[in-house]
Amino acid sequence: MQFITRDMEVCQKRKYILIDIFASVIVWVLFFLYRVFVLELNFYPPNIYFWILLCFYPLGWSFLHYLSGYYNKPYKKSRLQEFFTTFITTLIGCMFLFFVLLLDDPLDSMDWHKKSIGVLFFLQFTFTYIFRLIITTIVTKRIHRREIGYKTLVIGTGNRAKRFFSELKRMPQSLGYVIDGFIYIGGKKAVPRPMICGLKSDLSLLLKERQIDTIVLASEEISVEVLNEWLPMLYSYRINILLLPEMYEVLMRGVKIDTIHGTPLIDLACCPMPQWQQNVKRLSDFCFSAIALLLLSPVFLIIAFLVKKSSKGPIFYKQKRVGRYGELFTIYKFRSMYLNEENNKLVVDNDSRITPLGKILRKYRIDELPQLWNILKGDMSLVGPRPEQPYFVKQIVKIDPHYQLLFRLKPGLTSWGMVKYGYANNIQRMVERAKYDHLYMGNMNLLIDIKIIIYTIKTVLSGRGQ
Repeated sequence: MQFITRDMEVCQKRKYILIDIFASVIVWVLFFLYRVFVLELNFYPPNIYFWILLCFYPLGWSFLHYLSGYYNKPYKKSRLQEFFTTFITTLIGCMFLFFVLLLDDPLDSMDWHKKSIGVLFFLQFTFTYIFRLIITTIVTKRIHRREIGYKTLVIGTGNRAKRFFSELKRMPQSLGYVIDGFIYIGGKKAVPRPMICGLKSDLSLLLKERQIDTIVLASEEISVEVLNEWLPMLYSYRINILLLPEMYEVLMRGVKIDTIHGTPLIDLACCPMPQWQQNVKRLSDFCFSAIALLLLSPVFLIIAFLVKKSSKGPIFYKQKRVGRYGELFTIYKFRSMYLNEENNKLVVDNDSRITPLGKILRKYRIDELPQLWNILKGDMSLVGPRPEQPYFVKQIVKIDPHYQLLFRLKPGLTSWGMVKYGYANNIQRMVERAKYDHLYMGNMNLLIDIKIIIYTIKTVLSGRGQ
């Protein structure tokens, strides 16, 4: 048995990218021959445009496949889903090429244009899908034969853990979860004793030493309090966290169900947004923040001058916030308070700590603009749960145990909670606002992101900040 590692995933991802490029090169050459000898277009011998497009054509398809999310999980592929993903991506790409490139071909009628786009689609889909299918089938068979798999650690040693272990062993075809051991955290020891590899206190060390990929929470002893204690640590390792369905009463909010032959597992680490939307969202974040920083640089200089003149202290205010996977990052804002006045106290109405200029900046949320740099770096997104200070996170979790589920997402410059609820001046209002972030997490998609951005712009223009 060979365990799947991060390096293996990177290598497998490169294989898919290379075969997609290879397929695209073949398709471009064959389609060129079709245009010359069947459509009788005067493109022979190949001119400079043929060779230029021979370079950019495969790269364009690779970029489109990246946006589709196809490369995100190279070892966790469904061949049926692969078929539809390839079909839809090819259809979108061919329609784009038709209007940009093929529509100008000097053909006698539209029927020939239709045949041309049809041939391109057939060639692109056929070669791309067949090459992918070969690699995916080889990998899938290796997983089914238990030749490779993800190293999995089960939390718990009781009857639930035993049933889960027995069900995996009874399956004629493995689904990739290979039990490397069990963690005892109390209660009954129903699993094979030699497979119990440690105690609750050993969990962090075992995750590092054994390079665990997946954690399955299967103990009768796991409570909300225990889960709250573990989630930040588990998220920091960026591993898959699965929960047995019998434990739905412990945590069941904004989660994804992963079915294993009739036995659903609740995924606590997976982002609910589809893979292709995640990629488009990150690309949009990067492009928007880069363009905005460039265009707004004169405005930044003016604000920086005003902040420096308004009161003593630095131009920018830096503070540690809790980000994705519970990791701390430094957030940037234009300073809106007097020097050394920012602390663990929330802003209230008519707060004396805020400078006169700061009141204007906060009213129109201009002080938040430097966070575009956080978005460009990848610490934040345009839309996502509002990042809070570690001190306040601890207070929120005491009231809302599910709050830490939000750590699966990147924090945002704006959020559903900010649009619907606005700023919070106490912990209880923070908890109330977080309910909208939970709602966003369970329904997140690009359309909702666009709506939130539109409503944020309305809020900013109306001066309803604080």
